[in-house]
Amino acid sequence: MRDASGKLTTVHANLALILLEEPVQDVAPPPKLADSEARLDEPLITVGYGNDESGAALYGERRFNTSRVVSLPGDRERIFLSPPGQLLYQDDSGGPCLRESPQGDVLVGVSNRGLNNESICLSTYFHREWLTKQLLEATQPK
Repeated sequence: MRDASGKLTTVHANLALILLEEPVQDVAPPPKLADSEARLDEPLITVGYGNDESGAALYGERRFNTSRVVSLPGDRERIFLSPPGQLLYQDDSGGPCLRESPQGDVLVGVSNRGLNNESICLSTYFHREWLTKQLLEATQPK
């Protein structure tokens, strides 16, 4: 939801599953879903595209940022990242928040920047039952 000036005021479950008619060729495999929630002070890597702090467009330029978890979701789905109030790459939502592991990157959340001045990831672990069900149904033969 946006206020009269167009600023985001609320966000909920910024998730979607897109089914393609045929596989995309020559791309890296997607990261696995996290089998545990984010941990306090854990570093997460956010990847995506968006504006920089001056509002200058960086479209077409992939970027990444490492932030630390400063607040856990508890009964909510939002993971707050440090530094609080970080405006770098504002208005960039939908990119992955990844945990590095020896087995490869793991999807812990989805970036949800642009809501006020908060750096937020939406927890995929919080929604793991729905995500697992949707992914299983998508891979079943029709």
